[in-house]
Amino acid sequence: KNVLKMLAILLVYMVVVLTIVSIPIIIQFNNQHVIVQQLNETIDPVVRNEIQKSLNNALARERTIAFCVIFISETLVVFSIRRPNIPVWKSFRKDMSPVLIFFVVLTFLGMIAVVYVVPLIPFLNENYLYVSMLDGADWAMILSLSLPIILVVEMYKWYVHSVKGEVI
Repeated sequence: KNVLKMLAILLVYMVVVLTIVSIPIIIQFNNQHVIVQQLNETIDPVVRNEIQKSLNNALARERTIAFCVIFISETLVVFSIRRPNIPVWKSFRKDMSPVLIFFVVLTFLGMIAVVYVVPLIPFLNENYLYVSMLDGADWAMILSLSLPIILVVEMYKWYVHSVKGEVI
């Protein structure tokens, strides 16, 4: 029962974070009204394709930030929900699995590769994600939106364990 509540908290948190992250994407999209108007008026598929690529590239930074926020927060929450009755800092000291750490590091390296490995970027931009390289301010925003999920889950675990006296 409490695990389902914890998952509901995670879901609500992700909806709030995605709403916050999507606001700059919507603003940037609205600022590209000339491109959108050209896209709507164009019949030629080649021209339409070029306009669509231009619009996708204009939104690449915001899309990359949203991708990284989702990726980091969902990866980090693994540490918090792995031991529902133990705070994350105690589970790190007590019984952290090297296999789990290996796969978390591997997934972070994969995310960094998607964002920063130059030979991958044209392939991804042409076919899938339309990502762009991020600077320090972008990473500060990503971390400020990603890290609080651990605090939210830990506060819930503390509330259930200490205040209600229940076991998750």
